[in-house]
Amino acid sequence: MVSEKIDRIWFSLNRLKRFQNINLEEFKKDQDIQDIVIHNLFLIIQNLIDIGNHIIADEGFETPGYYGEIPEILSKEKIISENLASVFKKMISFRNIIVHEYSKVDLAKVYDILIYGIDDINKILDEIIKYAKL
Repeated sequence: MVSEKIDRIWFSLNRLKRFQNINLEEFKKDQDIQDIVIHNLFLIIQNLIDIGNHIIADEGFETPGYYGEIPEILSKEKIISENLASVFKKMISFRNIIVHEYSKVDLAKVYDILIYGIDDINKILDEIIKYAKL
């Protein structure tokens, strides 16, 4: 299950790569690109949440009460670093905005994630892959 979710994340990351060469103005003008980027960021974050939940359940770690506790538990159990747990927690907050307040999504923030945040996603994936020995 973890490797399948990782494959889905890589697929979504590859979908995002093709938009990393556009500027902010182009991004703000093209609703199709916005939708593709936002949707794939949502899928990436949701798959990271699912992986985290799966690891937590499989290892018998404390049960998270809400999604924001997943990175904290993974950090506490040395699956991911504290720094990446903080980043992951921000990703989950961003995911919640996408899900619950789609019309309030800040396009400049989405663009920043597209351009500068992909490395953080890859770092989280690397630590999970290392832990899972995949």
